[in-house]
Amino acid sequence: MLKKTKLFIGLFFMVIMLNVSFASERTIIFEDAHGYRSSELYEKAVELVNRYKYLLELEVIGESEDLKPIYAIRMTANIYGYDALDYVNKSHLLIDGGVHGRETFNPVAVLRMIEDYVLDYYNDDHLSGYNVRHLLQTSVMHFIPIGNPDGFDIAKYGTQSINDPLLRERILELIPNLRNHRLKANVNGVDINRNFEDVYFDAKTETWISQWGGNSMYRDVESPGEDYFKGYYEASESETKAMMSYMLRYDFRAYLTFHSMGQVIYYWMDHLGQGFFELNTRFAELVSHVTSYRLMKPDRYFEYGYSTHYFSNNTLKPAMTIETTSTFEFPTPLSHYYHDYNIHKLWAVPLAVLNETKKVGYYDYKVYADGIYVRDFPSLEVAKAFAVKLGGEVHAYVGPPSYRIAKQVGVKVKNQFLLTQNLMASDGRVYVSFRELFEMLAYEISWVKESGMAVAEKQDESLGINVNTYEGAYLVNEQLKALTFEPKPILVEGRLMVPMSFMTSFLNLDPSDITIIDRGQLVYKDF
Repeated sequence: MLKKTKLFIGLFFMVIMLNVSFASERTIIFEDAHGYRSSELYEKAVELVNRYKYLLELEVIGESEDLKPIYAIRMTANIYGYDALDYVNKSHLLIDGGVHGRETFNPVAVLRMIEDYVLDYYNDDHLSGYNVRHLLQTSVMHFIPIGNPDGFDIAKYGTQSINDPLLRERILELIPNLRNHRLKANVNGVDINRNFEDVYFDAKTETWISQWGGNSMYRDVESPGEDYFKGYYEASESETKAMMSYMLRYDFRAYLTFHSMGQVIYYWMDHLGQGFFELNTRFAELVSHVTSYRLMKPDRYFEYGYSTHYFSNNTLKPAMTIETTSTFEFPTPLSHYYHDYNIHKLWAVPLAVLNETKKVGYYDYKVYADGIYVRDFPSLEVAKAFAVKLGGEVHAYVGPPSYRIAKQVGVKVKNQFLLTQNLMASDGRVYVSFRELFEMLAYEISWVKESGMAVAEKQDESLGINVNTYEGAYLVNEQLKALTFEPKPILVEGRLMVPMSFMTSFLNLDPSDITIIDRGQLVYKDF
């Protein structure tokens, strides 16, 4: 009995020590981070990314007016293997915080989310109810933890946190009675969340309409201040420009911006049509269910120039502002950090929204520019308007988009034979059917399942290509030669396609021996 007791006590303390060790390994700890300056948060973000290089990468996407970094952290499995096709092969979600200076909880919460998702990726029971590993294998999560680092620092540490002495002097001239802890704006006294371009396409009138600065409940704020001043013109601030640019770089399926205060969700955007309104409401209700935050109706707010407006106006994808914490005290006291993050499950919001975007899927009308997919839209009229704006064209088809557009083409060789099952990529590369080519040359085609080889044979010649590695070999007169391909062969609907460069080399052809015939049919397949 004594031995069992000692064993139990020993195991108990081992568990405690393991938990302490696990906690001590954390990079983002609320008790420490609530007192950080923006520079210290940036250092922690870099530390986090360097620690988990398989999942995370950091990019400085701009600078504040005081030249402090505005950065995005991207998260996906095998992040260093990210390529252009992941623009369409993975779902993208954008999350940000810290757009308003005094709302100091949210940048820390966003960084904490990143670390929690990483920990769940490696320890699947860390966050119950969500398969983060699967999500990160099929998705890319983008985080902009702090969109207004100057305002963040001023709200916590006053004007002495401003590096540029001229900016330090000027803000006191712009806002003579500045209350540091109440500052929502940036160092220029501009409220970033009213500075975004707010132009949308009205499908009913088929015109572009600007809402910026109109019908505002804060129209009397016409000069720099602690809050509500929209700026002298749209996107006047460097912080706004950085965020606007990033929003249009990826095919984001939804956007979440964390603000404080009130534990409410702003989502009401009825200017983009009933279909969008119902979709955005669906997502807002999901977030409300996860957090127990209230949905806000428009009788309580009426404003323009929001980041959510800019995002949805340009993408017609869901966007909402999630107001965390219940306190009127700023900077946000530490006592509210754990409550909202854990009790109201803020950590679960991006995961729930990302899952929901996968259920929604893609619209039928896809806009391409220079042969590359940009984004999808719910109606032909809206898609055409954006195609004109982007200098592209609309392609209508059901399902996920292809990154590039291909064409079906004919390939005539020395006027002796015609290949019909060829594809031309948007960059001009042509692929020919392995089977059609070698059957035209009187080879017998076979498939060797055990080795994964497509084989062409006749008399004393044989040629094989491994469809898993795309390595090949050619045996002629008992001499074996390795085959090289540039670019690599591809599989399209089970058909092995080899680059035309291989065909011309194998047959010793000149470019003048080949005639390409456009068959006029587009194919939405990525190579």
